[in-house]
Amino acid sequence: MIGVDTLHIIDGQQRLATLQFVLKSILLILKPIDSIAISEIISGAIKNTHPDTMRDPAIESFKVWPTFRDRQNYILAIEAKDRDTLKTIFPNSFTQR
Repeated sequence: MIGVDTLHIIDGQQRLATLQFVLKSILLILKPIDSIAISEIISGAIKNTHPDTMRDPAIESFKVWPTFRDRQNYILAIEAKDRDTLKTIFPNSFTQR
């Protein structure tokens, strides 16, 4: 069977999305340190890594797929390569310091 197993979460969606953002934040912090082993473990908790086994890699690459309203911002945040990119995309989410 091709495709990623999917589950519909009725309760806990916000907690799962928040966990994804926390994990992404950890990845961004680890990036300058080059902690490859830990980064790979965390990356595996955020995204599926075998697009050849997916029906639709654009969707199934994400471990969590939020509701339509939040989807675009979620993708932008999870795909951001560094903190400066996040600041550019979401300037109101950062303090002046």
